[in-house]
Amino acid sequence: LEAEMEQADKQIEVLEAEQRFQDLRSSTEDLARSLAEQIDSLREALPDAATQKADVEREIQRLQAALDALRAGGTPKALPRKTPPPQP
Repeated sequence: LEAEMEQADKQIEVLEAEQRFQDLRSSTEDLARSLAEQIDSLREALPDAATQKADVEREIQRLQAALDALRAGGTPKALPRKTPPPQP
């Protein structure tokens, strides 16, 4: 009976780990989608941002680096930031 309880506990741990993995994967996909949407939005705004074009292009590069790293499973290299992040 004790061995069965231990095996049941192990199965529960495995199921919980699988659920955490699925949650993490879902969160990662949500983050990638959000980054891609932000990049698209900035690219659309680029022609209208004549005076801030360099800043917008840097922000696009920063977001693209983060998205590329996320998709590759790594961490992005920090890029210098001259302007504060855009406010929603």
